[in-house]
Amino acid sequence: MSTILFCEDDPTISKLILLAMRRTIHHVLIAENGQVGLEMVREHKPDLVVTDLSMPEMNGIELYDQMRADPGLAEIPIAFLTASTQRSLISSAQTRVARAILTKPFSPSQLRAQIEAILEGAGMGASGEKARPIAEVSGRVESEPPTRGTILVIEDGESADLMIDLLLGESYEPILCRTAAEGLQQIHRAPVAILLDWGLPDRPGLEVCRDIRAEDDRVPILFVSGRNDEASVARALDAGANDFIIKPFRPVEFIARMEAQIRRAAPQAAAPPPEPARTADVLSFGHIRVDLRAREVTVSGVPAQLGAHEFKLVEYLVQNAGVAISREQILEHVYGYGSGNSTERIDMLVRRVRGKLKADERLTSVPGYGFRWERRGS
Repeated sequence: MSTILFCEDDPTISKLILLAMRRTIHHVLIAENGQVGLEMVREHKPDLVVTDLSMPEMNGIELYDQMRADPGLAEIPIAFLTASTQRSLISSAQTRVARAILTKPFSPSQLRAQIEAILEGAGMGASGEKARPIAEVSGRVESEPPTRGTILVIEDGESADLMIDLLLGESYEPILCRTAAEGLQQIHRAPVAILLDWGLPDRPGLEVCRDIRAEDDRVPILFVSGRNDEASVARALDAGANDFIIKPFRPVEFIARMEAQIRRAAPQAAAPPPEPARTADVLSFGHIRVDLRAREVTVSGVPAQLGAHEFKLVEYLVQNAGVAISREQILEHVYGYGSGNSTERIDMLVRRVRGKLKADERLTSVPGYGFRWERRGS
């Protein structure tokens, strides 16, 4: 068993570290800044110090230099942990002979594996060598318990603390990202769900949602926000979100709503939506003309300016003219996934199409079910 001191000024990251390392045999200490960390190093003589670069009172570089200048502490291994965008700090870290540079955000299992690798000496360079990026350091944790999937938490507020607790308690693997940029860089981890804050330090959550949807139209996105007005909820759903959870939230409901979206996004052997019927390339319905090959719709000879999703809706309905199509089937066809909580998006989409095509009598509602494109009408 080793004693490891983590110097980290973000309380939520500190809690995530403690919860992640709880599954190891190591003794873990936490210091909220470099000055406190230096005092704890002198008192406990840990086997490894992992320090954030950017901290108040004394940053990670200053802590490193203080330890190396003290003969009693100079041999204690040090690794840097950072999400810092300050080039001067990163450059300074790279010139120090540290075990490794670990980067935020991280998942609990990733942190455990990296710490084991560092303790085993996998990241140690020869004297005078630069610190090795953690991407070059790999380790293995024996009997790592399975998780229910990775959850990407893009949140800079205090509610992240509770979300991390709840997710770990349900055996999920949370990755906490404090900025939009960090979150978008973690999409490649294939999360089973994304929890997204409305207001982030670098970009609005709505923009992040749209960017994610441009790359992945299936992963569930749930906004978790203090906004409780109808307009914000509608904007979030229209941007591609599956659900909108209002802070402060009830823990049991929070987990239940998230897992409902995860289940809906999972592949299911459900009855497929009706296949489009074979049709001609050009279909005419009164004053509305739909050219499927050219992907153009005209109203009384004037091209309608339809967005991609709007045209997919019209295309799907006219190819099944006279057939009632459910909101869930439309979601699956237009957006690539089905979600009961997101069927409001289809209602808004239909309203826009009706307005642009002047098609109130042509595109009719089927109460409690969905919509139908009428073969006959004005």
